[in-house]
Amino acid sequence: MGTRLPRLYGLRKIPKQVVPLRPIVSNTGAPTYLLSKYLAGLLSPLVGCSSWHMTNSIEFVHSFGYLRVGLKDLMVSFYAVSLHT
Repeated sequence: MGTRLPRLYGLRKIPKQVVPLRPIVSNTGAPTYLLSKYLAGLLSPLVGCSSWHMTNSIEFVHSFGYLRVGLKDLMVSFYAVSLHT
């Protein structure tokens, strides 16, 4: 089991002026690393098994390009601000 503390560092966000760094936490060597690796192995076969799974925007256009949006229809998009709490 790892004994190293997680490392926090930042990657530069080129077009951003307010917050110029994107925080990254590296858990390699941390106590929870092996648990994360084990869970990723369990969950990875489930990725892409749903009929609603989209890989990219091109696949989305090919799948839903024939749909026509009516006046009473509503299309929404979600933006993930942070993947970690």
